[in-house]
Amino acid sequence: MKTVKSYFSILLLIAGLLTFSCESDVYSELEQEQEYEDLFIDDVTPELKTWKDHVEYAIKNSEQRTQTRSIDGTDDIRCVGYEYKGKIGSSVEKQQLADEIFDDNAATVEEIGKFKYKIIPMSLFKQKLNLSGMDNPDETLKGEFIEAIEIGMDLVSIDWKYGDKMYNSIAVFDDNGEVVYDNIGHLMLDRVDTEFSYVPLKKSRGESVGSSIGYEFRKADHGTDYLGCETWSYEIECYVTGSETAKGKSIDDVSMHATHGSSFFWSCDAQIEEISSENGTNGKVIFAWGYCYGLGSVSLQKAGTGFTISGGSDGETGVEHVYPNELN
Repeated sequence: MKTVKSYFSILLLIAGLLTFSCESDVYSELEQEQEYEDLFIDDVTPELKTWKDHVEYAIKNSEQRTQTRSIDGTDDIRCVGYEYKGKIGSSVEKQQLADEIFDDNAATVEEIGKFKYKIIPMSLFKQKLNLSGMDNPDETLKGEFIEAIEIGMDLVSIDWKYGDKMYNSIAVFDDNGEVVYDNIGHLMLDRVDTEFSYVPLKKSRGESVGSSIGYEFRKADHGTDYLGCETWSYEIECYVTGSETAKGKSIDDVSMHATHGSSFFWSCDAQIEEISSENGTNGKVIFAWGYCYGLGSVSLQKAGTGFTISGGSDGETGVEHVYPNELN
């Protein structure tokens, strides 16, 4: 999945851009051209095009992560080296690779705090998956892994340090240089970035009657693993349109949608649902929304008029009420 640029709402318009008279019905050109304005900034992650870019990104940032996250004295997992192993050559090699990666003695990770992890054996990882409801984790993991990888994909052996011990993982990268799977780096969430948000620009008090107004609710985030690859993303949007006359503001229409996606072994869910909607000057729109993400299978569940998050995953839910006086 490609990393996208982060978007932040404009918090401030330049003072004195244009002067409005209370009797004037004129808007600035900025407001006429675009009701909502957003600000683009460079993404935290540099552009990473190859598997080598991703691994070296992990190495360069390991020391910084250790310094910023080990204030409590606990160790952080550091990427310290790598070796290219060639490409997957056959279906037989795919099976052999699955057996090696999901061997009970192979190293993987367990989350012990927000963005903090420790090394554990794959056998313990499988036990936890079994307790969470996955039948026959060994067979399931190998089967899904073999289906996800393809002949010709690149294999890279990555060295990790945790405490005073060294560990190793085999990473599989696709033709775009994105990691398909890795027991350690791909399973550690490095950060969550807000992609964008919008803030409505307030109109002049001298606004003429009969003009279009609206309300926009928009949330979007994506997660990035230790190798700088996107693990999950979602977008939730709701648009309420209306008009303003001498009688006041009125709700005319509402539209909403939610999208979500995730890379192999990660999961993400995002939903938005209209609870009630009434047009007019006394109208009101009520809608529920939610998103969640995590390793394995996660989902949102309906609960009354809103959503709840399935156990073991992170996210947020809410219910919004929109009234005519909130349209701008």
